[in-house]
Amino acid sequence: MSTQDDLAYVRSVAEKGADAPIGGGRVLMLWGGLTTIALTIDWALITGIMALPRWVLLILWPSVILLGWIGTFAMRSCRTGGTVTHTNATFGAVWMASGAFLTILAFAIIGKQMTAPVGPELYDMLLPISTGIYGIAFATSGSVGRNRLLWVVALMAFGFAATYVFLLGTPTLYLLAAVGTALIMFLPGLILTLRR
Repeated sequence: MSTQDDLAYVRSVAEKGADAPIGGGRVLMLWGGLTTIALTIDWALITGIMALPRWVLLILWPSVILLGWIGTFAMRSCRTGGTVTHTNATFGAVWMASGAFLTILAFAIIGKQMTAPVGPELYDMLLPISTGIYGIAFATSGSVGRNRLLWVVALMAFGFAATYVFLLGTPTLYLLAAVGTALIMFLPGLILTLRR
């Protein structure tokens, strides 16, 4: 093969990769589904609809995080064949970094609660922070993959994050966050999965 042939081959792979479908939909569905369920339970506990002690939340959220990561790594290890495109590599990296940061932050808050109890405000702030980070991850993935859907989802995430700030300290925050998470995590994950 000549240098010209090599360059033509690399160019064709790059062009195919640019238009390749974005992966990671199943992981978004997993985290979106788990988080939506947990936020709904959280709201039901806060409002008294579920008659359980509040310390149940200290079991609920670490369990969600643990199940989410186990599922994520299981899906990644089961992935077979295919070319890893620049878009998919970026998507995976930005979401892995975002998830790692949010996991560390969540466990730091849980650790703080166990050593020196704090009010619910610290937990409440996790919602706009995490949703804003989701928006950044979607915007990055949308830019690299030239995907308008991901940009729309990013803007929705920013809108939900800003709205959550006005609901801090109210039970409605958790109910709206459950709806928001279903719309900006589970639904896009489903769409990306169906497009593959």
